[in-house]
Amino acid sequence: MKFGNKEDKHPLSINILKYQYYNYEFFNCQEIVLYETLIVLGGLSFGSKQEFFHSTETLAGKTGIKRHSIDMALKKFKDLRFIDYNVRGMPQVKYISIIWDNILEMLPEIYQFDKVREYFDGSTKPLIDFYQQLAENNKKITENNKQKNIKKNNIKEDEKENEKENIVIALSKFRQYLYNFFNGKQTVRSEFNERDFHEAMEIYNYEEIIDAVPYDIDGYFNDRRDMRTFFNKNDEGKIQFIEKRISEREEENERIINRFKEIMASRIRYFNEKNAPVYKPEISLNIYESSISKIKKVFEEKDQEDVFNAFIVFCDEFLQGKINIKHDVLGYFLKEENGNYPIVNDYQILYLGSYTSTKDW
Repeated sequence: MKFGNKEDKHPLSINILKYQYYNYEFFNCQEIVLYETLIVLGGLSFGSKQEFFHSTETLAGKTGIKRHSIDMALKKFKDLRFIDYNVRGMPQVKYISIIWDNILEMLPEIYQFDKVREYFDGSTKPLIDFYQQLAENNKKITENNKQKNIKKNNIKEDEKENEKENIVIALSKFRQYLYNFFNGKQTVRSEFNERDFHEAMEIYNYEEIIDAVPYDIDGYFNDRRDMRTFFNKNDEGKIQFIEKRISEREEENERIINRFKEIMASRIRYFNEKNAPVYKPEISLNIYESSISKIKKVFEEKDQEDVFNAFIVFCDEFLQGKINIKHDVLGYFLKEENGNYPIVNDYQILYLGSYTSTKDW
């Protein structure tokens, strides 16, 4: 940046020439050093944000001023409305924003303008322009942040509206589900409080709610289901019917996964017994989140034992090297195509043709 005929590559750097600009009746030496440091940090940070953060210890390290004096000077700058800051985080640091407009108004008090004019070829304009630029940049960033906040608020409002709309749709689906499920059962009370449903949707997804409806907790529902009691909460504010169903589902999923793992382990043992001294080490059957959903879907179409039996044959061919799979063995086995399970189907047929007639498998 050029000031008059002089070029100052670091217009905010602290040097002896700049010290003579300042009004020593307004700032003492330590305050000048800290002030210049904050101006540098603030000028750099305002390219993208309105505040920067430093601990008192960090500022002391940058300036060589004692921590007590740093705190005293910062309080003075804050009282003058040159800066604002608040303490946040752990360890605690000061988040500092510079109020450029207020500094701009006080430049005649901060500096000795006669000295400034000597340096800038008889003009104070370069100094004022520099602060003016920072002040205008601050306003732009402030306006941008306001626009961003407005946009964020609008997005949040849209999300709330979408959420409300989704709950209304879910409520309608839930009523239709209950009508279909309880149709023809005279002893059923399918009425419920809509508020209970809304509160349930804040905790659970729709699938978890309807999955618990046909669930007969401890024989309580039987043929005299009463939806008014379905939404009863436990001591933790959770809905007991849904919580028990989720817990049972998790136990069921664990049992099924363990069954697949046990089948793989048993077929490895069988392979090693039949092919000694060739030895196949244990293989970890990786279970991914997608595997759980695939298991659930295939069991909606097929009997569990049929799937497990098909997996026995699949494991044998995998261990014999007839199938080359590097990662998701179970996912490959449960592959779905247009609602069908071609791999499960093929190995189910092989099981019926080859494994039911032998005793040594």
